Amino acid sequence: SNNALAYSLGDERDLDTTIMFRKALIAAHVGERLYSKNMFDDSIKYLDRAGVLYREIINRSGWYYLGVLNSLGKVFRLLGACYIKLGRIKDSISALTTSMEFYRLYLDYSKFRAVDKLDDIIDSLELLSEAYYILGKEKTVYSLLDDSYKLLQKIRNSIGDDPRVLRGYARVFLRDAYLRTLKNDYDGALDKLEKALKLVEELRGEGELFLKARIHSLMGEVFLRIGDYDNLQSKLREAVDLSEKSADRETFLKSSVLLGEAHIRLDQLDEARYWYSKALEAQSNSNGTFFWKKCAEIGIANVLLEEKRSEEAIQIIERVLEELKKSEEYFRDYFVGRGYVIHGKSLSNLKEFEKAKEVFWRGISFLRTRVEESTDPLLLTVYAQLFYNLGKIHLKQRELDVAYGNFRTALDYALKAFYFGKSRDSYVLGLITMTRTNIARSLYKLGRKEEAAKIIREAVQSGEELVSIMPIRKYKIYYSRALQEACIMNMLVDKELTKEYYKRYRVVMRELLDEVEWQDLQLVNFYVNIAEEMKKHLLNELATELLEDFQIIVTKLKELMLRDTDTEFSPLLKTFSRTIILKSDTLWKKARFSDAYANVEEALMILKSLEEKYSEDPEKLLAISLARFDLLTMKAIMRYFGEGDVDTMRSCIEECYNIIESVKSRIDERTHTRMLCDATILEARLYAFLHNYEATKEKINEVLERIKILAKVGDRARIQKYKKILRKIIRYVLSDRKIEPSLKGEYRDLLNRVNTLP
Repeated sequence: SNNALAYSLGDERDLDTTIMFRKALIAAHVGERLYSKNMFDDSIKYLDRAGVLYREIINRSGWYYLGVLNSLGKVFRLLGACYIKLGRIKDSISALTTSMEFYRLYLDYSKFRAVDKLDDIIDSLELLSEAYYILGKEKTVYSLLDDSYKLLQKIRNSIGDDPRVLRGYARVFLRDAYLRTLKNDYDGALDKLEKALKLVEELRGEGELFLKARIHSLMGEVFLRIGDYDNLQSKLREAVDLSEKSADRETFLKSSVLLGEAHIRLDQLDEARYWYSKALEAQSNSNGTFFWKKCAEIGIANVLLEEKRSEEAIQIIERVLEELKKSEEYFRDYFVGRGYVIHGKSLSNLKEFEKAKEVFWRGISFLRTRVEESTDPLLLTVYAQLFYNLGKIHLKQRELDVAYGNFRTALDYALKAFYFGKSRDSYVLGLITMTRTNIARSLYKLGRKEEAAKIIREAVQSGEELVSIMPIRKYKIYYSRALQEACIMNMLVDKELTKEYYKRYRVVMRELLDEVEWQDLQLVNFYVNIAEEMKKHLLNELATELLEDFQIIVTKLKELMLRDTDTEFSPLLKTFSRTIILKSDTLWKKARFSDAYANVEEALMILKSLEEKYSEDPEKLLAISLARFDLLTMKAIMRYFGEGDVDTMRSCIEECYNIIESVKSRIDERTHTRMLCDATILEARLYAFLHNYEATKEKINEVLERIKILAKVGDRARIQKYKKILRKIIRYVLSDRKIEPSLKGEYRDLLNRVNTLP
């Protein structure tokens, strides 16, 4: 730049050709340097001047010098590149068309033998193609591609298989593959990339590392679009290695980020973080590299979201998203959409549902016009995710019609993405499975049960296909959720189908839980929940399977309790006691009374040993006491109904009240009230059995008063349970023909009170 300033850019009419050529060289050099610094407006001033000077040289000499023709081709190529960066597409087309005119003259005058600048010529054709593509003139884009092939054939006919010609073919194959990728012709793109790679392999020059890296990178991108994650990782790792050696920072960053995307889709958070971080640590030297760094930050935010660090994820998204939206890179819309999904999900995790809905709608508004005619599976997938997550919030808020509409839209776009991705991508199939499952849930809650049963069968089918393609943990969970809902939705309609679904569910759940040594209590509780539902409705048909399931769950949880693990003790014990009760109840209903007793007694013995083991740990002792309470109520009921064992029942009731007294200062009002209700109901049952109806009435009134407390905290499920039990006790009393008429009237009033409970 300093050297250039030594020459005035004023009137050149008095300069000789040599000085004019020197000035043109310097102006072109300065323009090129400014372009590399992203100073496009300043670059244009110098490049314009260089173009004027070179043309003046031709006008004065009346002769086309090859060096000047080549320089003019390069100057106008750089001008076209500047105009593209500034969004002046028509100006860029004019400049690049001029560039190609000079390059064609250059080739004509050299009889197609001077090919030292073939790379520059192909650069101009690629930029011109890009400009027309931005304007949506696809026919012209493919016409230029055809021109490139014809040009190379002319040169090849003139000088044979020169390495520079082979390299030119490799570049045009790469461009052809890129255009095929945009048109979803992935098989065609891979074919062209294989041809390009074969040519580059034959060249074996150090200078070919750059081109080879870009070929591998585009191959990796194609594999991402069709969900071929094994080949994707192989190609992108190769691209990272080659681009690092050739100092191609943009390809290095792009390949690293896309590797992160692959790992986040496979639920491999550590690997995803590694590749996103690798991209962030690399140096930036252009708009392209800055863009990919922003994409890497979006990826890091996704990792934080999956790690339940929603606040940190939001901080990154709020800082990066608006900058990313200003980019003109062709991956922009996908990563902006990803940013909106991550932002909305993070807010949803923090229970800020209204803000989350606003974010999802902003994302939908940003992408809507871009998606309408799109066949890009990545973009269609992220658009579907926006609607899917919006639907999940509406489902939580019991806005069922809205939720159903959102899920339906999500499914339409997810299916479209799956189709255009050649129906291979497990990630998209996972989204389809979960969307169908939630559509079925919405329909079921809307009372449209036949439609729900139909769509849940489709969810099971796609879930089965999903785990056959990619049997990773996350997808097994998706499949298990579909099976879980299928069991519930079909149990009253098609018992045989429900039995089949439950048998598949058991297999998947055991695989999932074995993978984590049964320490995922959320999954264990899902397993227990669905087993409980099967017990309620299909006990006779599935008794053997249910008892086996309860036994496996009890055994695994017992192992966890008796050894030190990271699993939270209180929830673990709660799940254990609940499963014991379900197993005992199943045994009881199958008339295996002694086995039912033994099951509860064994569990109480285990709790006793745990009390001794954790005698110095108040928190664990509290959890043990609460579990003992639940088991004692079960024991009391079995002794009462099974053998009329009044003494054991009284003993159990006394122990229950002792436990309540010992823990009342350390539990919340809701838990305390529940425990008092349970113990009081046991007393009511005992007094009813002994025909002490006055005492029974008194205990029922106590329970009714306590239910008012539960109503205030919205404990619907427990209130419904108590209503059912109280009705049974009252009807038992009313069935006694010896009951006094006045007392009978009081019990009828009690029954009315129970029936009118909230």
